[in-house]
Amino acid sequence: TCALPITRINESDLYNYDILKQYHAVFINCSSSIVSYNGEENSAIAQYVKQGGNIYASDWAYKTVSTNFPDKIIFSEEPRIGQTQQVTARVTDLGLKAYIKKSEIPINYDLPIWAVISGVSSGTTVYAVADVMTNSVPLLNMPVAASFLFGDGAVFYTTFHVEPQQTNVERDLVKYFLAATATGSSRAKLQIDLERMGYSGINHYLNFINQGEQIKVVEIELLEDGALAFGLD
Repeated sequence: TCALPITRINESDLYNYDILKQYHAVFINCSSSIVSYNGEENSAIAQYVKQGGNIYASDWAYKTVSTNFPDKIIFSEEPRIGQTQQVTARVTDLGLKAYIKKSEIPINYDLPIWAVISGVSSGTTVYAVADVMTNSVPLLNMPVAASFLFGDGAVFYTTFHVEPQQTNVERDLVKYFLAATATGSSRAKLQIDLERMGYSGINHYLNFINQGEQIKVVEIELLEDGALAFGLD
């Protein structure tokens, strides 16, 4: 079950900050029409995230990310070059790795011409990378899922869709990103507070506790001496 109410909005609502600000998180799915999104930098979506909103966009919704947040997640002029394939992605984020307890995950691209991420800027979190086949050449170590903080909110983007992911580990992957999006503004606040205290190298861990369960343990290995701080939300 979901603790938050779910409302379906129209793509036209993405241009209206007064509508977006009503929601804690907005999920923008891939569609044939969303690729025509033509918002401008600092438009309603950027304002919404800056004020503490959270965005999850996938595949052809890449323009909602690239237009509003230039250079955070980088796409070529025409990034829709991914072929139908199943890849083995290598998990690069410690929080995701602790959650799924695996260093590699299968990802199913069941449709062609999905949007390929070209790169990311500093400050952008890459969760997993994979070797992918495009319309022309294979590309190695390409990010397949990433996020960044902006103002008081957060933006998540995945190159893959939600519905084709059928194995348990694939479903856990999707569950992780849905929950991470819903808690993105809390993550932003914690990170800002820790950075003000002088901490860096901040990792985010996410887990789920059902009613009646005990708190789950996360093991963290310290590779060097230094102060350690925890923020809990």
